[in-house]
Amino acid sequence: MKNEFKIGDKVMVLPGEIIGIDGNGNLIRCSNGEIIRASNDSIILANEKGNTMSTITDRGKKAIVRTSGRKITKTTKSAIIKALQSKGADNTTVSFVSSFLETELGTGLVSELIGILLPQIPKINTDPRVQMMAEEFQVEGLATMGNALLDEMLKFSGPVIEEVMASLSNIDKESKEETKE
Repeated sequence: MKNEFKIGDKVMVLPGEIIGIDGNGNLIRCSNGEIIRASNDSIILANEKGNTMSTITDRGKKAIVRTSGRKITKTTKSAIIKALQSKGADNTTVSFVSSFLETELGTGLVSELIGILLPQIPKINTDPRVQMMAEEFQVEGLATMGNALLDEMLKFSGPVIEEVMASLSNIDKESKEETKE
């Protein structure tokens, strides 16, 4: 069949007829414009259209989603502070919340909460763009909080790890000296 490609014992049905294979048999161009990348034991779709421009366009769309998400998170943090002030919160509370929201942990938490709440909003929750934004908010939020928590853990465990490594290097030196004797 013209749209099957075999590597070893694996057979892949391609999305279109094969119209060309490169000299090494690694890249297969299909009639629908897709390019399939083949290796010794796997066959994968190289990208949607098989060219650099479509890859850049796809990455650009993802970058727009990420940038928009970060901007919305920043705006939401400001709105939280303004809401506290308008409700008559005292300066100590506003200052505390503002300080927390400016940390990585605060930024990540706001992003995560937006990502959780966004798909709960009626009338927009079935829009695929909303689902995509919600996922981005959640991933960005978790990554930001994870980074903040890891930084905090390393502040405390870093010196201990250094101390352990220093003692291990002494053990290594001692064992080399024993070997020489």
